[in-house]
Amino acid sequence: MDKVNHIHSILLLSIYLIFSYSCSNSQQLPDKEMIEIDMALCDTIIFDSLIKEISCIKLESENVPTFDFCKRMVRYENNFYLLAGNEVFIYDNSGKFQKRITFRDILFLSTLIVEPALQQLWIISDFTTLNKYELDGTFISKTTLPFPCVDLALTDNQEYLVYDGWFNKEWDYSIALTDLSSPHKFFLQKEKKNRTQVIPQSLFASDMNSGNIYILPDRSDIIHYYNPEKEEVKPYLHLNFHGDFLTENKYPEGGFTDKEMADIINQRRFITSVYSFYWVSNRLFFKLSGKWDNFCTVYLPDLSLKHFNRMFDNLSPTTYNPFIGSDGKNLYCVLKESDLVKHYQDNECGYPAIQQLLPSLSLEGNSWVLFAIEIK
Repeated sequence: MDKVNHIHSILLLSIYLIFSYSCSNSQQLPDKEMIEIDMALCDTIIFDSLIKEISCIKLESENVPTFDFCKRMVRYENNFYLLAGNEVFIYDNSGKFQKRITFRDILFLSTLIVEPALQQLWIISDFTTLNKYELDGTFISKTTLPFPCVDLALTDNQEYLVYDGWFNKEWDYSIALTDLSSPHKFFLQKEKKNRTQVIPQSLFASDMNSGNIYILPDRSDIIHYYNPEKEEVKPYLHLNFHGDFLTENKYPEGGFTDKEMADIINQRRFITSVYSFYWVSNRLFFKLSGKWDNFCTVYLPDLSLKHFNRMFDNLSPTTYNPFIGSDGKNLYCVLKESDLVKHYQDNECGYPAIQQLLPSLSLEGNSWVLFAIEIK
């Protein structure tokens, strides 16, 4: 985003809004103007200072997948569901392998959710196909959606927020509230009609306490929120990166060429992507990529901003999408067995669960370890 004029006036307004908000109930989102957070005024912390406890399980190595490009994980009852590439892997709470669901002859898997009312696993493939499974991975049915969907979030009123990824040329908006048969309301008007399509890594962050859903669209430095009682989406937080974020208005008509985008990424001229956007314990977490590559967290009761550069015990993640899921209490990540062993050869381990697991791991091992990081 271009540098904002009259910064002094805006900061005074921001201070006033933050003060007003911090004095109210932390679960009640304000019906006021968008609040600005100056991303340059960010305190650096050690991630461990936010952690209450860590638990971990070694995933069974039978049919070993590659989770370097794991996009998302959902935990429901006794199972973990991990989406990686064109496959979904199911493990139980002990890490025992349950099932591998492989999709062939498709371009990509868009997203997955568990529909608790139906006790079903839903997987969206090629942005228009809804694949339904029993929780154990048994196939139920496959249907074609009436509109593109690259991500969706379940709302409190048993409807869904659907993001079209700009694949739908008929919509003037990128998000719809729908029962998956027809749109009921539209949100976030598209600034351009002809722009490249995108499948975000993490777009919706659901507040498990209030039912509000936070939304961080691609190419945007504004966090919106959806209020299920009013069925409305409003801009909430403007993340002011002082021009360092590659927002929509910086893209030329028709987008960048492959070479231009490669140069932007290689030269780290802008923040180009945001990963790992989740709500946990009244905090929003997200990971920046590009000119800035730190983790950020906003504590919602007072809107204080912190950032950190490493994960627990000073560990540097090797996967591009470090946090792959949240249950409102824990952040989840998956790490290579060999990377963990190598790290703890030179670093002290501060968590009992990891200390207990380490003797069973090998530098030559090819398994993965799933971590639940409980946030204070």
